[in-house]
Amino acid sequence: MVYTLSRSKQESIRSLLKKGLAYSEIMKRVPGVSRSTLSKYKDLYTPERTRGHAGRKTTISSTTKNYLKRELVNGSLKTAKGVWSYLNSIGHKIGYFGTPLLKKCHMEARLKWAKAHKDWTEDDWRRMVFSDKTKINV
Repeated sequence: MVYTLSRSKQESIRSLLKKGLAYSEIMKRVPGVSRSTLSKYKDLYTPERTRGHAGRKTTISSTTKNYLKRELVNGSLKTAKGVWSYLNSIGHKIGYFGTPLLKKCHMEARLKWAKAHKDWTEDDWRRMVFSDKTKINV
């Protein structure tokens, strides 16, 4: 059930947020208020605040990015392989991570296996043991 806080609680939250107190401290001083409620009121009362940026930080600097854009527009770098070789030459190792690519034959084999086992009962699946290398029937 959604409910609104009383005006006095809202004002006390506002003043405590303006003082810069931590959420845990505010939750002690104003009982019955959750962390998500405090976050909502912080967004409401301080929309001008700067937020942190989520995600992994880029390893390529903005200067390098601008250089690459300029070289691509000028025509010095024409392909992705050229960009890759340039980045490798300045020490940025770029490559694929360890997930294997699924070829058409792999997808067909997986579909064939799934269709062959679609009618198995729960007991059949309990007898099956999976490991990372081989399939063993017990």
